[in-house]
Amino acid sequence: MENSIYQFKNFKLILIVSILSTYQNSYSQEFGSDGNTIKLLLGGGYESMNIQGNNYTGYDAKLKILFPFMGSKDFYIGFGGKYDNVTYTPPSIQSSVTYTHAYDSFQTGLDFGYNLSFSFVDFLINPYLYYSFYDTWLQTTDTSTYQQTYSPYIQHNLNYGIGFNVLFKYHFDSSFGMYYGPSFYYSNAYMIYQNANDSKGNANAGGEGSFNYYSADLTLGLFF
Repeated sequence: MENSIYQFKNFKLILIVSILSTYQNSYSQEFGSDGNTIKLLLGGGYESMNIQGNNYTGYDAKLKILFPFMGSKDFYIGFGGKYDNVTYTPPSIQSSVTYTHAYDSFQTGLDFGYNLSFSFVDFLINPYLYYSFYDTWLQTTDTSTYQQTYSPYIQHNLNYGIGFNVLFKYHFDSSFGMYYGPSFYYSNAYMIYQNANDSKGNANAGGEGSFNYYSADLTLGLFF
């Protein structure tokens, strides 16, 4: 009788250990390196902006960190920042006169994400909302005898958009690895700038309005 009780207790212990082991393996597969991970992304590349009907081109750089939203495998929230640097050269009817417009901006704010994960690649949709803390918009006229500059003070600059990231994965171990791949973003901005005088004392009216832009980046990163 005692031997039967002992065997039954051993059977229960083995059953409990088997259930816990199965649950642990299932949890690791479901919430391991292919999901429920922190994402650190650094990207940069070509950028094109349409400001007041003029096509500015240049480059951008982005840094983002995304965390699983309430333990979700698919939804993410985080914060990030980016830098834009673009220029435009208006046409001139006089060979001795050249125009150059240069715009750059530092921004920071909130990032959101929806992640579709596979063993070797993640597809990340990344809406974002950023506010600029530094802008310059320098417009220069050069002639053979003088240079004239105008740079309005940008009071507010709100940027928002959505990106699509194709992130190939290289696993260092089961929970840590590296990302690399292309990213594409389409964005809009709303800017308010104040009245300002140019370097010759000529008054220029302020204004406000929206513009759009897109970027094609190479993204590198880590997941852990």
